[in-house]
Amino acid sequence: MKHRRSLTGLMGIAVLYAGAASAWAQVPWSLFAGTDCDLINAANAELVVLEGSRQLVIVSGPDVTLVDTFVSETSDIFLDDGVDLVPVGFISLELDGDGFETLWWVDLTGNVVDVDGFTGEPTFTDLIPSDFFDVPCDACDFWDDVSVCEVFFVDEPPPLDVIIDDTPPVTVQLCGSNITVGMIASLAGLSMLGFVRRRRW
Repeated sequence: MKHRRSLTGLMGIAVLYAGAASAWAQVPWSLFAGTDCDLINAANAELVVLEGSRQLVIVSGPDVTLVDTFVSETSDIFLDDGVDLVPVGFISLELDGDGFETLWWVDLTGNVVDVDGFTGEPTFTDLIPSDFFDVPCDACDFWDDVSVCEVFFVDEPPPLDVIIDDTPPVTVQLCGSNITVGMIASLAGLSMLGFVRRRRW
């Protein structure tokens, strides 16, 4: 029997980023502490855990919520059989075939499961995480609504020519060159800052 590497406290907590890290839009799935991954791998699918309901969602292909599943705060996975919550494995951080730590849905013996794409019921296999190569790690590569994964850097503003919300920057002709209104405002601000500094000194 494989040793279980428990991820106690793995789910349902906010990940704090240091100083000048990038600020992510709020994603609808739970983040995992102590790892760069937020994607759970099964033998035949990739999944995330919904924040709030704690249900699993298959994200490889169209996003499908497995309504009869439940993931506990200690990463145990349960299936609702209509009477009870039946334990069907847990989420574990394991080394894949490339030697990277990735997240897996494994059974009680540590083997990777196949998951039914409709019910969420797992089928047990004889495969282990190290049998898999090129394992994905980032849920943003799979989630249908790509807008939830837009990143804006808090330590510097976006470039002035970036189109935000599909609205192109307003441009004007200045000395024969196109320049955006934002650039004019920035230049004006820098000029005023220089004037204020000169006045103070």
